[in-house]
Amino acid sequence: MKDYPVIRLTILFIIGIFSAKLFQISLIAAALIVILVILLLLLRRRFNHFPIYSLTISFLTGIIILSIGNLIAKENEIIINPEISRIDKVKNTIVIGKIDNIDLIRNNELLFYLSADSIYSEEFFIRDDVKILCKVKIDNESLFTLYDELKPGQTVKLNGYYYKGREKRNPGEFDYDAYLKSKNILGIVLINDINSVSIINISASA
Repeated sequence: MKDYPVIRLTILFIIGIFSAKLFQISLIAAALIVILVILLLLLRRRFNHFPIYSLTISFLTGIIILSIGNLIAKENEIIINPEISRIDKVKNTIVIGKIDNIDLIRNNELLFYLSADSIYSEEFFIRDDVKILCKVKIDNESLFTLYDELKPGQTVKLNGYYYKGREKRNPGEFDYDAYLKSKNILGIVLINDINSVSIINISASA
């Protein structure tokens, strides 16, 4: 292992990623360690003859690599509301939020992505910032009418059928739910009626 520093650094990086589940290293602490290493390197001529100098540099460098892994893992962590994760399929779900972006109409279906701040039905009420995939399946004329009306940045109120992506049930089967969560999308709302989409704030992104 001594002859392969890249392997050691890689292992430290991986440890840093897994450590994010147990604790979080602050960005300020990591920055202070980097500054300390830089100062020690600048003073190398003065302290290089001390045996502990090289050990200190190596140790602090290892801490920096571990911190990078920890910070990256924490930055990319998806925080899932436990209440939402328990919801599977619910009819007549109301979703209110802002449209992030809209896909082109494909296969008689309109898809758009919503940053929702509230989701509720007769069975639950959740007020949280979550991303939802919205699927609109209506007749073509209404679909194109809705496509012309919707714009990114608008706040809308939807009434539809909420469900999670299909999870992996058999070996080798695609886990759609995990795929959506990797995109930070926690659920899907299916809309079958143009009247179930209400624009409550017409301001939109340029």
